[in-house]
Amino acid sequence: MKRLMGRTDVENALQRLDSLTKEESLFIMARNLNVTHHVERVIRDVRNDLKVTRKLTEDIDDNIEVISHKVSAIEGSVDDDVKATKRTQVCYSLTVPSLTVKADPRS
Repeated sequence: MKRLMGRTDVENALQRLDSLTKEESLFIMARNLNVTHHVERVIRDVRNDLKVTRKLTEDIDDNIEVISHKVSAIEGSVDDDVKATKRTQVCYSLTVPSLTVKADPRS
């Protein structure tokens, strides 16, 4: 009788060990699934951040182009102003001496 009882205890222990092993395996698979979902969410967030960053970069590029055009227009305006100023100075220097020339007393 003792022999049969001993085997029953061993069989029960083995069945319990098998049950615990299966349960632990299920917990590990559930944890792996949870980690996989977390990684997927992080990757999705990174993709969204990348899209936002790309859009902001495009906006910055557009702003730089607008600023570049405005700077070019200002440079052209300044160049025109400088040329006009130089022409005015040349005209002024040509006309001013004629005003200061004294009339010849012999005439």
